[in-house]
Amino acid sequence: MKKLVAALCVSAWLVGCEAGEDVGSTAGALSEVSSFGANPGALRMMLYTPSSARAGAPIVVVLHGCLQAASDAERTGWSTLADTYGFHVVYPQQTSSNNGATCFRWFEPAQVRRDAGEVASVVSMVRHVVATRGADASRVYVSGFSAGGGLAPALLATYPDVFAAGAANAGLPFGCASGVSEAFGCQNGGVDRSPAEWAARVRAAAPSGWSGPWPRIAIWQGTSDSTVRPVNATELVEQWTAIQGLDTAPESSETIGTLQRTRHVAAGRVAVEQVIVPGMGHAVAIHPSSGCGATGSYTASSELCAAREQARFFGLIEPLPEIDAGVAIDAGSSVDAGANDAGANDAGASTCAQHTSSNYAHERAGRATRCGAYGSYVCAVGSGQQMGFWNVYQSTTLRERPAGYFEIGACP
Repeated sequence: MKKLVAALCVSAWLVGCEAGEDVGSTAGALSEVSSFGANPGALRMMLYTPSSARAGAPIVVVLHGCLQAASDAERTGWSTLADTYGFHVVYPQQTSSNNGATCFRWFEPAQVRRDAGEVASVVSMVRHVVATRGADASRVYVSGFSAGGGLAPALLATYPDVFAAGAANAGLPFGCASGVSEAFGCQNGGVDRSPAEWAARVRAAAPSGWSGPWPRIAIWQGTSDSTVRPVNATELVEQWTAIQGLDTAPESSETIGTLQRTRHVAAGRVAVEQVIVPGMGHAVAIHPSSGCGATGSYTASSELCAAREQARFFGLIEPLPEIDAGVAIDAGSSVDAGANDAGANDAGASTCAQHTSSNYAHERAGRATRCGAYGSYVCAVGSGQQMGFWNVYQSTTLRERPAGYFEIGACP
């Protein structure tokens, strides 16, 4: 009983319990597939196949957060995109018998081990769609939010032979926790490992002898997320750049409205992409005015729609506009060489503001948030870098570039 209560507590904390008025639109109804093969994780399978899907269509797996269901995940825009671009969308759904708050169990080793648990159930769903709908097994992708954003990297780690790329919205690095009690520290930004240590956890989970290619990943994070702290996005970047043999310095950086996007390139394509959304809490970024996503609990209107940009990152929709002196990348991305994408604004990218103060003052001024065990540390807003203890004695210098994005260090 104590274990169940603890699971419910960590699960509920993972996404919160807000409710809101739903505004916007989604695509047609989901259909449940009751028999899809081996199901060791005891999950349910919901499927959206638009009339536009043809033989050889790609598959996107979309994973919901705690206290959510497949219908909530659909509201982020994926089914509408499937209508337009003709791909299948698999929506795995957790059950209350597995977890009282319907969290995917990213923090339980038995659920994120190859050929076992929830990851194996999701792969069974993918293989069912390939076998019954003639989908393209070489173009399979996954996107998850919160608990689903913890399971998505686990799927990339355990099945790099199935998933070509993935995305984590308010996600967590693979191998961050090995039980409910550790999940608290992980979510709160209390787990800091070296890139090599993170990468070793991915390699250990992959098929025996697997040396690549490794899946690409897009990482989306709000700076005001107090449920899954922004530092987790930094740890995800470290994990997946290391597995790709890259360092953590991006090849390109651009500002889109208030958003900050950085890209890490391997072999002429974007291997790791990070999008930081200033001011966004625990949510998935949507853009209802362009028909991408519907407002409600755990979605937030933004300059970009996460689902659309992730579909672009996967190569499912049209490439970004060509950029002067840019390098074309992987069917849908490009590296900037000083010019803007359509709609982008780099006006503030070169302006750097420097702030030196106590960690307590940084937190009170909104330049940092409390993180770590019991909120005893502070992490820089934007980068998520841990600055040390939350007190008036420890001083830290932060550089702000662009506005609202803070990193440890002085301006150049």
